[in-house]
Amino acid sequence: NNLRNRSKQRRDFCRLYNSINIFAHDAYTLDDTLYSKGEDRPHVIFLWVLDMALRMMVKQLLLGFELGLYSQHEYAVIFFLLGNVFTFLERNFKAVLTKYDREFLMAWQTKQNLEKKKRRLTDFQKKFFYESMYYKCVENYCNAMFKLTYLTVSKGIIPGEPSTDMLKNRYYQRLKIFDNIFFLKKPEFEEYQQILQAIDAKPVAEHYKDVKQAIDTTVKLLAEINSEEALDSRLKSDCEKLKRICVKNSLAMMMISTNKNDCKDLKATFKNDEHSLFPVLELSKKA
Repeated sequence: NNLRNRSKQRRDFCRLYNSINIFAHDAYTLDDTLYSKGEDRPHVIFLWVLDMALRMMVKQLLLGFELGLYSQHEYAVIFFLLGNVFTFLERNFKAVLTKYDREFLMAWQTKQNLEKKKRRLTDFQKKFFYESMYYKCVENYCNAMFKLTYLTVSKGIIPGEPSTDMLKNRYYQRLKIFDNIFFLKKPEFEEYQQILQAIDAKPVAEHYKDVKQAIDTTVKLLAEINSEEALDSRLKSDCEKLKRICVKNSLAMMMISTNKNDCKDLKATFKNDEHSLFPVLELSKKA
């Protein structure tokens, strides 16, 4: 029953981080013991612990959407924090793959001898690789949603833009769930503010191009991942759902771009119909 209780799951993450801090320290020490300093190897055990922790952080933040814990005004904060975690997750993934599966990574990127290199991978390596590619797609979704959700507030589609002090307070309240994490540097509010200022400085048309490019890349990558026989049915289903979600969010961005001079005439609705963890932005003209 506890595993089915999403609220309890989310609270338990905070307690688990205390244990992971200890695991991370012990893993780093064990890596130094197993591998001599002269070897060109990453700290594989530490990176495995870090990968597990980062995925937990992503799940904890996304669970807030399913549980309805966030107001629409702070969606951009959540997607910004998710983007920050994904930066570390991708860096961690590349550190492992470039050391141990460099040839396969090159084959995936160039599409040369891909089938031959793929046959050499173990089932565990395939699962790790394709799950990591799926997380890259989720990262692109979160980056696109960060811009979309901020624009809905800054352009007045969602009325009542919070003051800087209120936004700062909400930012640190949301970051509080990671207080027990000591193995990762957390972004300060000033960094978040600078990115918002950069968004404000660019015309909406440029944001539309950026979001469309990110979503097109994601949809293409999801189709590639989903064509692999090694994927389990759950991941295949998630890929299909995320692909549909990305297309719908692309349409919302196009609508903001088209109505950039009268955005306040638009009405925003966030829905979780496709996937409980990933909101979809739907825009319509006010009656």
